[in-house]
Amino acid sequence: MPLKKCSEGGKSGWKWGNQGHCYTGPGAKKKAIKQGIAVEGPDKFAQIASAENDEPISSDELVDAMVEVGYGPVEIALAVAQIGR
Repeated sequence: MPLKKCSEGGKSGWKWGNQGHCYTGPGAKKKAIKQGIAVEGPDKFAQIASAENDEPISSDELVDAMVEVGYGPVEIALAVAQIGR
């Protein structure tokens, strides 16, 4: 399930996968990334994010989301290394 663009109520946004909630407004992409991390776990999320996303996820976006979720520096470094950005 990759990160995807979506729309809800006439507003553009982001979601994780085909069935995920469509987040709109400020911070929408980060919320969708956090949802993906929660659903997949950081390792699998990073593997999927590096291979399947319609839109690339930057290392800064991934780090911000993982810090907010509560992951430590080792998990964050491993995930960032996997996405290669």
